[in-house]
Amino acid sequence: MSEGSNAANMSLAPGVIDTIIALAATEVKGVAAVEVPAQGGIRGLLSPKPTARAIAVEMTGEGKAQVELHIKAVYGYSLPDVAAEVRAVVADALMVQAGVGTDRVDIFIDSIAFAA
Repeated sequence: MSEGSNAANMSLAPGVIDTIIALAATEVKGVAAVEVPAQGGIRGLLSPKPTARAIAVEMTGEGKAQVELHIKAVYGYSLPDVAAEVRAVVADALMVQAGVGTDRVDIFIDSIAFAA
């Protein structure tokens, strides 16, 4: 969960930015879920520290958000296209809904959802 933020002379409660990000990301075709990444396998061996959250937001000194977002993609979609669309949708949603610009939006596709 992100810390409270102050954007455009208003205070945002902790979690509001995370909610905006999650809702925007799940509206993109090809995104199955926003989820906490698994720590097993190679990721567990190579990662210096475990990632405990699906969404991490840091605010820069200029008031811009730096976003890390972990998603599960749907099998059959172009992963670079899904990531690019999620990046654009999240940045737009933060600007329109909260008045928060983005410095960067990093998308991590941690797993694939297959049809049942």
